[in-house]
Amino acid sequence: MCDPALNGEPARILRQQIALAVRRSAGAFFTGSVLASGLLKKAKLPARKPIVVFDPTSGAGDLLLAAARRLPLGMSLQETIQQWGRTLQGLDLQSEFVAAARARLLLLARQRHRVTDSTDVDWPTAFPLIRTGDALRERMLYRSADFILINPPFSPTSARVGCEWASGNVNSAAVFLEHVLNCVLPSTRILAILPEVLRTGTRYAKWRRLISQRAERLAVESCGIFDNSADVDVFFLVLKTRLKICPGASANWLRRDSQPGSMVSDYFNITVGPVVPYRAPHTGPRRRYVHPRNVPTWKVVRRTTETRRFDGTVFIPPFVVIRRTSRPGDKFRAVAAEVHGAGPVAVENHLIVCSPKDGTIKQCRLLIKALKRQQTNRFLDDHIRCRHLTVRAIKEIPLVKR
Repeated sequence: MCDPALNGEPARILRQQIALAVRRSAGAFFTGSVLASGLLKKAKLPARKPIVVFDPTSGAGDLLLAAARRLPLGMSLQETIQQWGRTLQGLDLQSEFVAAARARLLLLARQRHRVTDSTDVDWPTAFPLIRTGDALRERMLYRSADFILINPPFSPTSARVGCEWASGNVNSAAVFLEHVLNCVLPSTRILAILPEVLRTGTRYAKWRRLISQRAERLAVESCGIFDNSADVDVFFLVLKTRLKICPGASANWLRRDSQPGSMVSDYFNITVGPVVPYRAPHTGPRRRYVHPRNVPTWKVVRRTTETRRFDGTVFIPPFVVIRRTSRPGDKFRAVAAEVHGAGPVAVENHLIVCSPKDGTIKQCRLLIKALKRQQTNRFLDDHIRCRHLTVRAIKEIPLVKR
C-alpha cells in the first residue's frame, strides 16, 4: 500500500490538481523515483560514517527518499527515524510539500522495517531538519552538508545584480547552483538534475566556466525528458567543490572533448539569417526571400516567388539553409535545403545559413550528405539538447570530405 505514495503518486496528484501554467511559474515539478534513483546511484554514501545530506529544493522529498533508501537502519523504527532525522535536511517554500516529504520518509522507514501495525511515532516532530524555507536566502545549512542533492526550478528569473556570466532573464537552475557553490565548504559533493540548456547552450558558456573553476566535475550524463508535462531535457551533474578556484579548468561539458578531422566551419561561413519577421523594416532593394515555410526540406530551391525589401546582410547562392527548430530524438536534427539561382537572397532568422567558402555547389552537396548521417544526429543530440540549433553546434559538426 505504501508503494504508490513512495513512487510517483505525489507527482501524479500534483499534475491533476494544479494547472501546468501554475506549476511552471512556481517551478513545481517533482523529481520522480526513477530520476532520483538514477542520480543517487552516482553517490557513494558512507555506510557507517555520520553524514548530512541536504536538499535545498526538496519538494515532496523524492531525492531525500532516494538517499534514505541507501542509509543504514537502526535497531528499531524509532531509532531509524532519529538517525535519518540527523542525516536528512531539506527546505521548500511550500509547507504542504514539506509535510508530504516527512510523511513519505516515515512510510519508507516503516516499509524497510516491515512494520504493518500502528506505532506511537510522533510524526509532526520527526525529521525536524526538513522545514519550510527559501533556499536562496539560506547559507548555514549548506555549510553543514556533506552531500547536496538538488533538482531546482527551471523557470526564468532575473540574473542578480553584478552577475558575472549573464544579464536579464536566465534559467533559475543556473542561479541556484551558483548559490550552492557560494555557500558550501570545500570537498562537498553536489548531485544535481539540471536542464540541458545549461550543459549545451551557448548563452551559458560563461556559467559553465565559473562552475568548472569552483568545482571538479565527477560525472555529466544526459537523461532525456524530465517528464511528459515538463517536456524539458535534463542531465545529471556530479561535482566536488575545489579547495581553491582553478582558472584553467575545462568548461567543456560534452561527452567528446574534441573531434578528430574537419568540421563544418572549416569549409563554410555560418550565421543566423538576419531577417526578423515583423521587425525588420521593408526598406532597401527588393530581394529574393526564403524562410522555413517556402523552403522544402532536403530539396534544391532554384527559384523563389517571394520577395521583400531588405537593406541588411544578404547571401549569394549557392548556400545551405538549416532549420533552427530541432529537438533531440528527431529523425534528422539538422534539416536542410540548398538555395541556388542568381541574385542576392534575404534569409529569415529561423534559418541558419551555411555559405561554402569556395562558392561551389559541390561543397553544398557534401554538407547535405553529412547532415543526413546518423553520426551527425548523435553528435547534435550530445552537443545541443535544446529546442533550437545554434551556430556553434553547426560549426562543430564533423565533416567527412568524401
